[in-house]
Amino acid sequence: MKKLIFLGAALLAGCLCFQTMFAVVPPCKQSASNSKENLVKERQAPQGIVVSPKQKMFTLILASNPTTGYSWFLVGYNDKLLKLIHHTFNAPKSKLMGAGGMEVFQFEVKSYAFFAPRVTVIKLIYARPWMLAKGVFSKKAIQRFVVVINPQ
Repeated sequence: MKKLIFLGAALLAGCLCFQTMFAVVPPCKQSASNSKENLVKERQAPQGIVVSPKQKMFTLILASNPTTGYSWFLVGYNDKLLKLIHHTFNAPKSKLMGAGGMEVFQFEVKSYAFFAPRVTVIKLIYARPWMLAKGVFSKKAIQRFVVVINPQ
């Protein structure tokens, strides 16, 4: 019984201490339709996401494991400057039960946002839905992404 309680506490601690780092990755050499997009992936040093009229789309890719009840919630962004284009969960290729995957948030900066240099923030929280509703979650679960809008 003590081993079961210890195992449960260790699993809970692992979930609560979920911490990732993010950075802008230069656009990949892809087809012309995808070449004007920034990719932001996990486990790299944090930086600002710089967008311009020639590169106004960007994607946030975050590790996620909904089998634990946790997922990423978009809790704040300036919808006057940014448009959420798409949100999805990409399951892992692994056949292991309970393996985590990636959540993908794709944004586009609205055209009129480029009339002047601007900075805005996207805020996401990695939590279970009922924890978010009650406001009970770890501060380590909050991720903020700074978006720098460069009109040139």
